[in-house]
Amino acid sequence: MWSMLDLASIWTLLITMPAAVLSIMKMEIAVFLPYNIPSLPSSIVLTGPAFDLAAENTNKMYHGQINISITYLYNKELMTCDGIAAQSVQRISEYFYRNTTAGTCYATVMSACVDQSGMASIARGSPTGIALAGTLQGYATAVLDILADFDWFHASIILEANTTDAPFYRDVGKLLYDSAREAPKFTVELFSLDTTSRQTIKMALDLAKERSRVFIFLCVGKTTVRLLNLAERFGLTNGEYVFVNLHSMQLESYGTTAQFQKNPFDNNLIAFRSLLFITYRPADETSVVLRKLNHDIALRTGAPYNQSYQGGLQPLDSFFIQTSYDLVGLFAKTLIETRERDRVVLCSGQRLARALTNRTFDLATGEMFIDAKRARNLDLNIFAFNTTTGNLQVTGTYEWAKSARLTWSKELLMEWPTKDGRPPPDVPVCGFSGREGACAAQANFVRTATATGVVLAIVLVTFFVCLSRWIAAKSNDLGDNWWIVNRETLITHDRRGPSNNSTGKSVSLKYKLCS
Repeated sequence: MWSMLDLASIWTLLITMPAAVLSIMKMEIAVFLPYNIPSLPSSIVLTGPAFDLAAENTNKMYHGQINISITYLYNKELMTCDGIAAQSVQRISEYFYRNTTAGTCYATVMSACVDQSGMASIARGSPTGIALAGTLQGYATAVLDILADFDWFHASIILEANTTDAPFYRDVGKLLYDSAREAPKFTVELFSLDTTSRQTIKMALDLAKERSRVFIFLCVGKTTVRLLNLAERFGLTNGEYVFVNLHSMQLESYGTTAQFQKNPFDNNLIAFRSLLFITYRPADETSVVLRKLNHDIALRTGAPYNQSYQGGLQPLDSFFIQTSYDLVGLFAKTLIETRERDRVVLCSGQRLARALTNRTFDLATGEMFIDAKRARNLDLNIFAFNTTTGNLQVTGTYEWAKSARLTWSKELLMEWPTKDGRPPPDVPVCGFSGREGACAAQANFVRTATATGVVLAIVLVTFFVCLSRWIAAKSNDLGDNWWIVNRETLITHDRRGPSNNSTGKSVSLKYKLCS
């Protein structure tokens, strides 16, 4: 089973019906998602409009072949995942056993807020799960591939422990750590810390510096910006360091590229130039079809659910909403294919899963690839900082459907703050301690020179102390009038000038400092 996101499992809990030739196929999708939990972007107030619009458009497209209906099973009063999970098995089992009819295929859409083992127990036959909204393993695999592409095999995961509303960071951090331990060459450490304490941050980063130069910040965007602004104070702006910030998607509560725009308070941009910002790659918003879809979904979201999109974000920027729209057409397309091939309709979860597995689908929002493990992993955008515009720009993509998943832009290059403009090495020339490799001899010389200097300084200090004490002692022996010159020491010399017969006198002075 895959590690899930909020809307990660599509369990096809299907009632197996006898094979029958049907003029119009019927499928009912039961949506068992939270109604409105602000921290869960899979809530029905956001995904419901996409489900409804997709059902309408699909029924129009395949008119006379299939009819898809959406049924919502929710309790508005349940505002926590624990509360939803406690009722999940009972509510869904009651619905399927009391409301199903022959000749209709059934599937249910669930989030991580369910009792998954209980859900599997109520399915007739072998339940089939399909992860259509991305997996945490997909994120972990993509991050490791990106690091390997730069030959970075030492990394430190900096996990924001106080982000209770965003379990993505915690869950993907643990999976990334476990995946790296099993991958060849990688050495990864995990540091979980309270990012509200500057002292705790410094202690963690000082410890991480001894192990790597690549820091993976698994924390919300605002926290990451604060860490980058503190980087100079913590000695992380010499060009050796790389910062990676990973988000499931762009949301204000998670992280957006707009949060990393240059502002007058960002005096040191070296840390920003060392940043790779990785997040979900949304559908192509330049498409006329997608612009209309975004408009229609946003319109349906505002009126019945009183929700809106701010900061330039569009509905399809959320993979939860995109998946909600896509899966309706995906099921319709697959059921029609199987009927045309087999001439009958058999509502079998395993049969449907085999038809969905290890293939790419061309849907309204773009391509969707479902791998051999029955999981759809999300494509990602990789952003880097542009010093000219002061914004993050897309410099690379990670796309699962392509044979070469990782692609870098040839026009928008990363402006690394290194002397040669190239990415920093995995291990610095002088090692993580700064006293290794080529710098070992220099470090030994510095230590030797320092020790010699200390010894010489001690000798000189000792000499001057003794000399000053000796002079002071002799001065005391002359008494307080040591400065008075004795008259006896003055000697008069007579001289006669050879030319003018004049008499002159000169005076010479003799004195002793010590007797």
